[in-house]
Amino acid sequence: MTMARPFEADYALEDVHEISQRDSGLQRFYFPGASTVGGRDGVLLRVTPTTGAAWIGCFAFGSFGHESMTQVSTCPNSQEICVIASGRGYFVRADDPLRWQLNRATPVVALKAIQPKNLLVCADYTKVVAYGPDGVVWESARLVGWDTDR
Repeated sequence: MTMARPFEADYALEDVHEISQRDSGLQRFYFPGASTVGGRDGVLLRVTPTTGAAWIGCFAFGSFGHESMTQVSTCPNSQEICVIASGRGYFVRADDPLRWQLNRATPVVALKAIQPKNLLVCADYTKVVAYGPDGVVWESARLVGWDTDR
């Protein structure tokens, strides 16, 4: 899995392959939903915010195939993490994992940081969505139509 750090972050991230003794006391959140009682398999991350308690996040894989994108990135908002798990995208606050949202591009097939504009741009097969420090800055109209007359 790729971890990109194009923006400053007020947290530390670690890829977790399995829950260790070190992690046994940390609260776990399962996305989507930020449930603390369980969820689906996905990308496991240990999140340690600058202020507040560390936690483990399990971000459910999308069902878009084996070749789907899996990547983690810092965001224009220094408290946010962008997690792409087999095409399914999540934004979550490192300091408050109950504040999260799904990425509006689904499945995410491209992720690009535009640092001079303080944007993280996500694309799916038909549209592009740009996220800034306060969330969605713009979303394109459908760029591609599906040929259904065949």
